[in-house]
Amino acid sequence: MLNLGLRPGIGGKRPRIARVAAFAIIGVVTILVGVISAHAEKDVLTTSPAELKSALQSGDPYVRLKFDGTVNLTSTLNLFLPNTVIDATGQNVTFNGGNSLRILNVASGQSCTVSNVIFSSGKITATNGVNGANGSNGSGNNGGNGGTGGVGFDGKGGAIQNLGTLNLVNCTLMNNTVIGGNGGSGGNGGNSLSGIAGSGGNGGNGGNGFGGAVFNQGTLVLTNCYLANNSAVAGNAGAGGTNGTGGLAYPGNGGIGGTGAGGCVYSSTGSSATLINCTFAFSSAQGGTSQPPGPPNGSGNGNNGPAGGSGVGGGVCNVATGATLINCTFYQNNAVGGNGANGGSSSPSGFNGGNGGNGGSAIGAGLYNGASVTVANCTFSGGTTTGGTNGLGGFGNFSSGASGSPGFGAGDSLGNAPGATLNLQSSLLAYAQDAGLNAYGTITDQGSNISSDNTPASLGVNSRKNTDPKLDVLDFNGGPNTNLLTIGLLFGSPALSFGATPLLPFDERGVARPSGASDAGSFESTVLHNISGNVVIGSSVLSSVGLTASNASAVVTTSTDPNGNYTFNYLANGTYTLSVNAFYTNSSGKLTNAFVPASTNVSLSGSDVPNVNFTATTGGLQRIKGLGSLTNLTNHALLVSFQVLSNRVYRIQSNTNLAGTNWVTVATNGSGNAGVLFYTNSMTNSGGRFFRVVTP
Repeated sequence: MLNLGLRPGIGGKRPRIARVAAFAIIGVVTILVGVISAHAEKDVLTTSPAELKSALQSGDPYVRLKFDGTVNLTSTLNLFLPNTVIDATGQNVTFNGGNSLRILNVASGQSCTVSNVIFSSGKITATNGVNGANGSNGSGNNGGNGGTGGVGFDGKGGAIQNLGTLNLVNCTLMNNTVIGGNGGSGGNGGNSLSGIAGSGGNGGNGGNGFGGAVFNQGTLVLTNCYLANNSAVAGNAGAGGTNGTGGLAYPGNGGIGGTGAGGCVYSSTGSSATLINCTFAFSSAQGGTSQPPGPPNGSGNGNNGPAGGSGVGGGVCNVATGATLINCTFYQNNAVGGNGANGGSSSPSGFNGGNGGNGGSAIGAGLYNGASVTVANCTFSGGTTTGGTNGLGGFGNFSSGASGSPGFGAGDSLGNAPGATLNLQSSLLAYAQDAGLNAYGTITDQGSNISSDNTPASLGVNSRKNTDPKLDVLDFNGGPNTNLLTIGLLFGSPALSFGATPLLPFDERGVARPSGASDAGSFESTVLHNISGNVVIGSSVLSSVGLTASNASAVVTTSTDPNGNYTFNYLANGTYTLSVNAFYTNSSGKLTNAFVPASTNVSLSGSDVPNVNFTATTGGLQRIKGLGSLTNLTNHALLVSFQVLSNRVYRIQSNTNLAGTNWVTVATNGSGNAGVLFYTNSMTNSGGRFFRVVTP
């Protein structure tokens, strides 16, 4: 299991809703097999990269991987047929790029389906821009201008580049990286003894980093996939060149850092992306650092420094029209802006320094949308957006430049660009980790959404703002992909039965959703119901009486309200033993439980069970006070329970003399969410004994 590095408030384990043991296999996508049925499959029996590549070139479009292990690739996998299936069902297969190469290319006009494969450590580092040439010196002539630095090349798809049609089913993509190329530095201007000096060349802009795991410029469908620890890193810019000595020449401007977009997936303009039942976690998009202008010679002023590059879509960046995300989870992704450049200082005989550049913006830690997307039944938790550091103003003999502003960070769950369309339905936005808040931009509220803060502002009466959805931690909760981690709902979550009619009849794991009101978010809880009733003695109700519901897998406690009523909430189907924990002494001083029944079995099967009542007669009974509630166990043992504050730690103390001072600590226990403290004590040869609880 991964070390999740959970933060307080998001991390600590809390009681969660019961999970089911069986999960439906999902048939969301139609695998494009074309003429595959007319060909025999080609089996790959070992981890040899050569055997795998030979199978892809064999002419058989169905490649069946029949081994467990890691294929350590020495070159990128390319396809040779219009339709190819790579199937590792029932096996444990990893394609490893060794942090040196892209793992798979799908060319335009090709279709590929990959199932049950782990794509790990793919990496593309794009080519840097060339440095600009220095200008020539002029002897009695003008100096030549410095050449402009070359723009860094864009990096696309650390693990996969798709220009055709790609279906990934039950796949895992981890630790993949794309890095844009750095911009080249501007060349210095040439000197002139009597003419005009050459100006410095501008620095080249950094290349963009698109899609840490997947770059899509075709048709992409991801189903039941887990994408984690992937990163898209933009290239840094090149610095400006200085001007030559002589008159009327200027230094070159610094270049602008590139954009890092789509830590896991980048879907470009003109493409199509459908992401169903996928988790995007611990991934990032990093903007490139911008570079300062060249230092001026002569009497020149300093130029302004440019702003840093942007980081958008730590999990997913979509600039395609009509993208769809259903039943997806986004967890602790981040977007980071690049640093702004410092302003140039003036020359010794110059006047003004240049202004520093602003830090780059960081938008949409989970999802950034620049075109149109529908987001339904998705869960976003714990993202971070961090704007880049601003550049400092350059020194000037007359006036120094102003420093830039820190970069703007917003949308720790999701961000929507101006003019873009993001439709949001039955989704949960929670636990923004900084001042960026959950959502940025104009979001179209289609109802049944819950946000833990006051964003997006557009949430209407059928959605909720400033409401904790009570999310569990990221964990394996079942499903067809054993690597797929999801986020469950805790007891009392307002997301339970809050969702609109779902677009798909199952949740991220394949668990069936009801046809009407389902749970909001990517996780559908198992069928949950309540058991309720009252506790009375004679004609009087009993308040603050503890009750226990238990079976082989769970023990749940509650207590009666001032009217003697109790409810056990959110219980899964099954049989529970209910016990009331209030004890009395009869006329002979003997401890007794006079309730009828003292305990009872209750079966839940698709509906609530009310009116499970406990009644005692008053004949000669006196309720024990000051000892909490007691339950007879075997061999003269006693179960002592106290109604206390929830989620606290208490010391349980014992004494044979209620008025004595020699209280002995016999246990230190936690009270749990229900606020009930339990202690079991053996009463053999112990005589009379009193118990109390104190805080540590």
